[in-house]
Amino acid sequence: MMYGYVFCDQYSVPSPPPSPPPSSPPPSPPPPRTPPPREYDEDDEDDGAVGVIFGVMAIVVVLFIVVGVLKYIHDRKRREAEEVNVENPTGAVMGVQAAGWQASHGNANMMQTHQPQETNIEIPITMQAHAMSVGEHEMCDLNDEGPPPPSTAAMAPDIVEKRAMLVRFYHKHNPEQAEQVDAIMQEYTVADIREACMTRYNADPFDEEPPPPSTAAMAPDVVEKRAMLAYTVEDIREACMTRYNADPFDEEPPPPSTAAMAPDVVEKRAMLVRFYHKHNPEQAEQVDAIMQAYTVEDIREACMTRYKGDPFKPRPDI
Repeated sequence: MMYGYVFCDQYSVPSPPPSPPPSSPPPSPPPPRTPPPREYDEDDEDDGAVGVIFGVMAIVVVLFIVVGVLKYIHDRKRREAEEVNVENPTGAVMGVQAAGWQASHGNANMMQTHQPQETNIEIPITMQAHAMSVGEHEMCDLNDEGPPPPSTAAMAPDIVEKRAMLVRFYHKHNPEQAEQVDAIMQEYTVADIREACMTRYNADPFDEEPPPPSTAAMAPDVVEKRAMLAYTVEDIREACMTRYNADPFDEEPPPPSTAAMAPDVVEKRAMLVRFYHKHNPEQAEQVDAIMQAYTVEDIREACMTRYKGDPFKPRPDI
């Protein structure tokens, strides 16, 4: 039996090799480990509320910063716009000719002046919007020859006084602008003039007192007489009655008749009466006493100081 196997093994066809054993399937992955459920904790809810509060506060702070920046930009642009001059390239300025801005002899109007070294007139910032809307047909050039300025004789006493104060103001702060006083008084109100001068020159042109006449070279009696001209007869009478218990005007002789006066004196008396009837009607009754106590030059200088007018200036022919 053993020989037969050897024989068969040597002379027979070799048998196929044995098949490999079947491969085993790969091991399955382990199931994921789930964490155990967490117990409810009140601190978690508090932490979430604190986070929301901090987030809202951060948003509010950012909004405040943005609003502040926008306000700063707006204010800066507004200030730059106020500094812009409403002036055309030829030097002519935009005029406002609406009925509300027109001038009359009884109401002086005003303007805000341009640069101190120039004589062009500048429209106040509060009028720029209206000036831009009136159109090209309402543009005015103050360099063009227009009607002559009104005479101060036709103005009210208050306007004459304010004109003189404005002239003195410009002679002090901007001499070149003094030539434009009549145009300024025609176009703008006193309140606008005051506001513009306070803004540009930091001074009020209508608050300064007129300079008193120099008394250095005057005699004492002349100084006393000119000082007395600043008061009315009623003021003098009341002061003397209070201090001396006597009326200084009771013992005066009656005023001389105009028939005995020289023609020149009669004419000046009539001019002074007209002047006082216009500026101070109560003082017109004391013309004869004033003419006796003071010279013509003293009366003229006192009236120029107090009323800004010459009582003896010849009247123009009609």
